[in-house]
Amino acid sequence: MKLIKPIAAGIVAASIIVVTPNPVWSQAGVGYVPGYWQPEVKAENPQEPIVLKLLNESGLSVTYNLDPGSERFLPPGSTTTLIVDLESQADNYATVNIYNSDILGYEYNAEGNVITVRITRGYPDKDHKAVYINETGRVYSF
Repeated sequence: MKLIKPIAAGIVAASIIVVTPNPVWSQAGVGYVPGYWQPEVKAENPQEPIVLKLLNESGLSVTYNLDPGSERFLPPGSTTTLIVDLESQADNYATVNIYNSDILGYEYNAEGNVITVRITRGYPDKDHKAVYINETGRVYSF
């Protein structure tokens, strides 16, 4: 009988400790993680036509097309402009293929609905072949 009271008191005390809320320290978020899944830039109003300027500063001739259009060539040092109307594209997204046999890289600038793509020589970790614009106007490199 003498042991029952201390054991019962221990069980009650242990259950109070277990049931009592304990403060939990939150972990810091990882923040921005760069990668192909991150948009490069964004068009201001994707419901309006997007002007895509291609500046070929790679020193190489590149092939480009607004899919599913025909392929065209952009000589080194040249510039061309494409008008992308997402509302007229299948599923409201656009793919612009820009490639050649060498490794290319793209650098972006956005002002309103004008997206400038500077085509440069790339490197193995940054070998781009296409510009993808989704229905919200976000622009990605693939």
